[in-house]
Order: sequence, then C-alpha cells, then structure tokens
Amino acid sequence: MMTRIYASICTFAIVILLQSPALGQGFVEIEDEDIYSSTAASRIGLTGFGFLKISQGARSAGMGDAYTAISNDINAAFKNPAGLTHMKRIEYVFSYNRWLVNSTVASGAIAANTPYGVVGVTFIGFYPEKSKETTILQPLGTGEMVNAGDVAIGFIYAKKMTDRLSFGAHGRWIQETLHDKNIISYDVSLGTLFYTGFGSSRLAMTLQNFGKDVTPEAVTFAMPMVFNIAAAMEVYGTVEDPTYLTAAVDFSYATDFGERLHFGGEFWVARVLALRAGYKTNYDIESYSLGAGVRVNYSEGRQVSVDFAYSAIDGGFDAPLRVSLSGSF
Repeated sequence: MMTRIYASICTFAIVILLQSPALGQGFVEIEDEDIYSSTAASRIGLTGFGFLKISQGARSAGMGDAYTAISNDINAAFKNPAGLTHMKRIEYVFSYNRWLVNSTVASGAIAANTPYGVVGVTFIGFYPEKSKETTILQPLGTGEMVNAGDVAIGFIYAKKMTDRLSFGAHGRWIQETLHDKNIISYDVSLGTLFYTGFGSSRLAMTLQNFGKDVTPEAVTFAMPMVFNIAAAMEVYGTVEDPTYLTAAVDFSYATDFGERLHFGGEFWVARVLALRAGYKTNYDIESYSLGAGVRVNYSEGRQVSVDFAYSAIDGGFDAPLRVSLSGSF
C-alpha cells in the first residue's frame, strides 16, 4: 500500500513539474519582458549560481550521479538529505574537485545522529582561475585581478518518519562574487527515501536548489532547480554481505535544460574496495564516469574511506578529477 502511495506521489509531482510554465520551461526576465521557450537549448544559462549543480563527492560522481536512491552515508548531504538517517554516529566528508577551465571546487559536510533526528552542516566553495581585469581602453590589463568565486553554507535536518520512509531538508545561505559585487540568496533542498519491501529496492525523490529569483542588475535569474526521481537495488548480495553489487538509475529534470537519465553501479569487494561506473544521457559534454574507493575499519563501527572519481568530458576540457575523504567516529 505504501509503495503505491509513494509511487503515485512521485508520478504526480513530475507531471506537475513538466507542465508548469515557469518550472518546466525556465525563464529570464530582461527589462520586464519575459522570454519563454520550450526547447532545452534556449533554457541553457538562464539560471544563476551554476556552481550548485556541480556534483559533490567522489562516490556520487563515480556512479554518474545515480546516487539519489542509494544515499546511505554522509555523501547524501549533497544529493538526498533523507539518506542521512542511515547514519549511526557522527560522519564527515571533505572533497576536492578539479573542475573545468582550471577552476576548483571544495566541499565538506559533517552530521550527527541525535535522538531528535540527524543534524548537520555543509560547505561548498567554488574557486575559478584568477584573470586580469581588462577594459576597452586597457585591453592588455589594468593591473588589477578579477575577484570571483562562490560559497554556500548549509544546515541539514533528516528524520525517519517510519521504518521505511525517511525525510530530509537542506537549507543554505549562498553568495556569488562577481568582481566588486556580491550576490546573496538562499535555497532549500528536500528529499525522501522509501524502501518498497521488494527485496532491497528503494525509491527516492528530491527537489534541489529551490529558492527565489535573483536580480544582480537588469537581468533576473532563476535558481538552478533540479527535480529527481530515482530507484536503486542490490542485484547481487545485500549491503550486509562483504561483497555485493548495487544498480541505480536517476531521472533528473533541470529547469534550465530538461530531462536527463543517470545510470550507475557500485561493486563492493570484502567491504574494503569499491568499484564504480556511471553514464549520463542528454548532456552536452558529460558522458561516462569511473570511480573507486577504499574503506578501512579501525574500531567497532568507525571507519575511514578515500574515494576517487574520473568524469569524461568532451569539448577539449581537461577531465574533472575528484577525491574525497570521509569517515565516522
């Protein structure tokens, strides 16, 4: 019964999203004139705070971001906060990402399971390569450097509603620096995780980066909202076994692009070595990804993990490389 109810909610939510003019098509307002388009290409670049869409954490990235329904450790903080209810103690993660055009992304999260639910904090910092300031009269540079970068600081709360259903929320303060101007906004992400009772299968639904529009100058930009419906299941073994294989799929709808699919898998060997792979559809330059991780248990219930991920990129860019350090204590 609960499975049918949850599936109905997921279906209803995505139908509403796809048919909403504002969310399903995306918009940018220029001098009080709304421009709407039904094509994915016309929606590209119509949102602000684009760094929020960059995948955080090597574990998720190694599976092609098909992680929404897996979300069973601290990495869920950036993908589906409801998954944090799997935590038993305090967990942390710190990640470094060599991103496009010599930019870097650093992120971190720490959360604790309390009698009242899971609480935690998150951080994301985006650091583009420094460049010279140029003007029409000084095309070779003014002697000043352009100051740019982004930061997001968040607070998370997650709780088990029943033995099968979990809910999580992630609110953030966001700042984008464009030389001498700081743009500040807020967003919230919501997530659910539901175990169907059919084997180890679970369903998940998230709404990420929901917030009000921002107007830095004459142009109003929407937040880069993303809606996900996902499923995951162990196709070999169970998560209690030393060796098992998990398969996952995410249906992702970005308001500034359109529909995308993420496929991924994770194979654990002896609870120590993890091998991961994923593939994304309907992306301009992204396609497959590969990843691996090593986990070491140093006492009862306490562990340290190091994860790596490689994402293939077309268009002449250097491929992003991610490394994450996570653990529990």
